Amino acid sequence: MRYVMLIPLAWVAGIGAYFLALLVFYGETTGQGDLFAVLYWSFLAFAVCVPAVYLPCLFGLRWLLGGWRPFIAFPLAASALGVIPAALIVLLWGGLRDLLSSEAVVFYCLFTAVGVVLGSGVAWHRPKAA
Repeated sequence: MRYVMLIPLAWVAGIGAYFLALLVFYGETTGQGDLFAVLYWSFLAFAVCVPAVYLPCLFGLRWLLGGWRPFIAFPLAASALGVIPAALIVLLWGGLRDLLSSEAVVFYCLFTAVGVVLGSGVAWHRPKAA
């Protein structure tokens, strides 16, 4: 049940980070056409990468560590994995030369935020009731 809420929350946090990074780094906002493109392509990359990249890697990390400690390893690992969906979007739009463009930077911010929320949410365990 926790993942039903966690996964959309992670994407929404990423979208917020995208617009914040766009405003802070470049002093820009987005138009309606660009807004649709950002929402569409980020959701598509997110929907592909959560079950194919994020969750298998986070559960693999849990297996390697023998549990959920240290907690910080999970949001850090998921943030690093954010390069994959961001690179997919940038490569699809522009190619290799655009991996370090200003557009790529805001997508890296988006998927870094996704990783922090998703990694923290996956690693956070509540104690069971006695």
